[in-house]
Amino acid sequence: VIVRSDPAISEKDIIRHCARHLEDFMVPKVIEFRRELPKTDTGKVSRRLAAETMEAAQ
Repeated sequence: VIVRSDPAISEKDIIRHCARHLEDFMVPKVIEFRRELPKTDTGKVSRRLAAETMEAAQ
C-alpha cells in the first residue's frame, strides 16, 4: 500500500475497511506499507519484484 495523504493509517484500518466492503475470501491477510512500488523499465508496476522484495524481508 502506498499512503500519500494520511500517514496515521494502520494495517488494521485497511483490513477493517476491506472486511466491510469485500467478501471474506477477498480480504488481504497481510498489508505492506511502501514508499513506492517497484517498476519495470517501461514504468509498469512489477508484481514479481514486489513479491521478491517481500520474501526477502521475511
